[in-house]
Amino acid sequence: MVKAFVGIDPSMRKNGFAICLMKENKLYFQKYKKLAHWASDAMTWTNDIFIVVEDSSLQNITFNKYADGRSRTKISRNVGMNQCASRFAIDWLELHGHKVKGISPYAKGSKWTLDYAMELIKQLNLTILGNRKLSQDDIDAFQLALIAQSIMNYDKE
Repeated sequence: MVKAFVGIDPSMRKNGFAICLMKENKLYFQKYKKLAHWASDAMTWTNDIFIVVEDSSLQNITFNKYADGRSRTKISRNVGMNQCASRFAIDWLELHGHKVKGISPYAKGSKWTLDYAMELIKQLNLTILGNRKLSQDDIDAFQLALIAQSIMNYDKE
């Protein structure tokens, strides 16, 4: 039985992995600057969670088509690194017995603003653990955690 939902926004950029755990109307946010730190911590997770990972490899595209050649090469390299991080996260979680689904950035939908996310948190009567302002990565991970909950609720019907 699933008791919690996790959204993972993986990245190899300087911000690293962003995680949102949603359990019993509480939200917990965590960032991991290094892939190895995330993988080490993920080994301690229980198997009663459902996880959604933004998998950029499902949408093989470089978003900034107006950049010059050198910039486009750098952007493409970063996209490739993030695609690798996405696939690694999903494979690692499946290998360790977790229920996980990868979704494309397109399927995740457009970026939410901080105001929109905070209003949604208020409407859903959720509490953020810890005293912190949410970053865009946190908001993306929260969006993925809600998608995980939605998928599980849909599967019950």
